[in-house]
Amino acid sequence: MKAILIDDELLALSYLEFQLMKMNHPILEIISKLTNPYDAIELVKHTKVDIAFIDIELPEINGIELAERMLEYNPDLKVVFITANQEYAVEGFDLNAIDYIVKPIRFERLSKTMHRISEVIPSM
Repeated sequence: MKAILIDDELLALSYLEFQLMKMNHPILEIISKLTNPYDAIELVKHTKVDIAFIDIELPEINGIELAERMLEYNPDLKVVFITANQEYAVEGFDLNAIDYIVKPIRFERLSKTMHRISEVIPSM
């Protein structure tokens, strides 16, 4: 399963990647870590991506709008929102997000998210 990570904070991106790699999930492949949301849209236009971990608070475009645009190009894309702010939770689930994780990301919480993903994507 091909995953992308989108967050404007490099430290947050690295931490998320570290936590996902720590799980050692056999078929999870992180194909890109992006700080620019528009790069994520371009990537989804031209590359098969199964899941996107998206920070909601991004510059220029918020993560909800980013997910909407990405879903236009890949309706099967599974989305996990990550943010320090809980106020967007309902809006995030309106997009059928797999999960909504509040920062700081805990390994146990991310593990539950990966379990949810495995229920939705049978190949996991």
